[in-house]
Amino acid sequence: MEKPRCFQKHHASEERNGLHHGRETENQAEYAGRYRKAKKADKTKILDEYLTLLGKGNRKYAILTLNREGKKQLRLIDGSYVNVKITGAPRRKREYQKYYDGEVAATVIKVWRFFQYICGERLVPLLRANLDAIGADECFGISAEVKRKLATISHATVERLLTRERKKQRQEHDQERHAINQRALEIV
Repeated sequence: MEKPRCFQKHHASEERNGLHHGRETENQAEYAGRYRKAKKADKTKILDEYLTLLGKGNRKYAILTLNREGKKQLRLIDGSYVNVKITGAPRRKREYQKYYDGEVAATVIKVWRFFQYICGERLVPLLRANLDAIGADECFGISAEVKRKLATISHATVERLLTRERKKQRQEHDQERHAINQRALEIV
């Protein structure tokens, strides 16, 4: 079976050159040193070699990255100027603490079931209008902190919190339909 075109295009450079994303930054530092020291005629050859190694790329962007790699730039950080070394190393992704935790998600699911599985866009105004009554009801059992968070929750967040529950319900519904169809086939 032939692989999809987008897969072939994306993975062609890795298959051709055996270059993986982790090695790209190592090679960039090596080529940057050579590129900055070279004369104009040699720079063209080094650039061609670098782009062939990557198997992709825009020449102007490659020139920019090779010229910047390893250089120091003066940057304004917290009101003072600091020399910063520019590298092609990937940035570490920020980790955020979840604001709407499991307790909030469980409450949203309970309220969603109580209001007969309506969409998040309709659930949020209903939730805000009835928050005092929901907070007073023992079957929901929500704390003051959860109540405060529910007062500011958006419909997009509600939809995101309900995604897994909806998927679970669809699977259960499909299993029930399958069981009913099987019983109907056995009768016939």
